[in-house]
Amino acid sequence: MVIFRELQSVRFRKRNIFLLVFLFFLICFCKCKPDFSINSDSGDFPVIYGLLDVTDNTHYVKIYKSFVTEGNAYDVVKDITQYSYIDSIEVFLNEYDVNNNFIRKIPMDTSTAIAKDSGLFFYPSQILYVANAVLNRDYLYEIEVFNPQTKDIAKVKRPIAMTGTVNIVRPAGSEIGISDNTLTFEFYTGHNINMYQLLLKLYYTEDFVDGTSQQPYPVVWDLGNMVDKNSGGGTKKLQLLVSSGGAFFQRIANSILENNNVRARHVDSIVLEVHSAGVDWGLYIQSNLPSSGINQDRLHYSNIIAYNTETGDEKYATGVFSSRGITTRKYNHLLLQSGSRDSLFHGRYTRHLKFTDIY
Repeated sequence: MVIFRELQSVRFRKRNIFLLVFLFFLICFCKCKPDFSINSDSGDFPVIYGLLDVTDNTHYVKIYKSFVTEGNAYDVVKDITQYSYIDSIEVFLNEYDVNNNFIRKIPMDTSTAIAKDSGLFFYPSQILYVANAVLNRDYLYEIEVFNPQTKDIAKVKRPIAMTGTVNIVRPAGSEIGISDNTLTFEFYTGHNINMYQLLLKLYYTEDFVDGTSQQPYPVVWDLGNMVDKNSGGGTKKLQLLVSSGGAFFQRIANSILENNNVRARHVDSIVLEVHSAGVDWGLYIQSNLPSSGINQDRLHYSNIIAYNTETGDEKYATGVFSSRGITTRKYNHLLLQSGSRDSLFHGRYTRHLKFTDIY
């Protein structure tokens, strides 16, 4: 028994010595200051976002640079010089004909004309790159970003095409019927478009008791998205079915607040908008949609490449450069025979909002 107790005592002392030595080395290691940084020294790379609309004469492209910081990233993004090239890069919009023959080089200048919404990054000023030019729907366009300091060029993988024309065919006429029945929207597709979004907008006027009037922002009803997997072929008819128009009147009720100073409201027009996304833009949108399957891995889509002009070495860049379009059809009134006006004037959702045909 004595020998057993002595063995226990020896083991206890050895264990304590081992713990003390381990603790000593742990403290010394924690006090050592590392002589390396966990941040990469590969430098920044460009992030490019641009959508061309052939119907516009002013074209904007957003170009940021990545940044790595030892400090708090939330503090760094308050300094616009940390993530914006400002005027230290040269940006061009290159134009090619249908046979990919170079036509012209359009320079893009810095602009702060469009304010940025509030958020984590510096606002309201933001640096955009702008070009004033009339584009040709049949031509191809390429973004080119040159950095004189690094001799790197970032550009789109291949010149992008403009979105083709879209033809809305249904609802036809100058009036639109919206009721609890199924609504049908039809249009003919355009070239180089693989995604569509349909919006229905209600424009209206408010007449006040003091005799004044105003036209607020329209009420917007998002009808949904459509994907065309055969965007490279000829035009074809696409159809979007909405099970009931009741959601339209619910949207109106949720968007317009009761106001005792309003005497009456009148419908000015209802506008159907078909927004179209170029192939690259549509692929980018689809890659960022919420995942609905078991596999939550996301595919990152970018059509931007970069390389060094002196060495030819491939560099990293990301973003998307594509085209977009919008086609509209205006309806002057709600169709009387469909019961649309009664639903707006006296229906359970909107009867309290004082819509009327009486002036």
